[in-house]
Amino acid sequence: MMVKEKKVVDKMAKDEISSGKKMNVENGSVPGAHRKEINITRDQLLGSFDVERAKYEAVARRIGMLQSAQFEIVSALEAIDEIEKAGKGDKFVVPLGAGIMMEASIDYIKKVMFSFAGGTITQKKIPEGREEMKRRLELLKKENEQASVEREKIEKGLATLRNII
Repeated sequence: MMVKEKKVVDKMAKDEISSGKKMNVENGSVPGAHRKEINITRDQLLGSFDVERAKYEAVARRIGMLQSAQFEIVSALEAIDEIEKAGKGDKFVVPLGAGIMMEASIDYIKKVMFSFAGGTITQKKIPEGREEMKRRLELLKKENEQASVEREKIEKGLATLRNII
């Protein structure tokens, strides 16, 4: 079975060659000589495209998770602000997860509790807790920015492969 090969040549090199530029006798350069020509099969191109698309999808999923975590922290900060405004004995609806909630009254609003990896829980005063959440939020924003830059690079690579295919 014969596999067709596609020659990938830099567009500028093609333009230089097709425009009829002559060889520079003084330095021995040939139009497009500094450019590389690569022979790649269609299957190899499609395989490269699939790999890049998978990378793009993974980065897009990571960005979604980062945005979700940012939203969760912002919501927690807003909830703490509202709870701080409340008085002792005020009632709130507290989400427990899976669409389940319960009504609870506030007796003590001086500290918040943080959960860490491995099930460790620590208590912090509200101002310290707020600063910890803001620190985490900034870390997530930075990671989100880096992932967005990575996604843009992958997008450009995919566009280049699409043009070649």
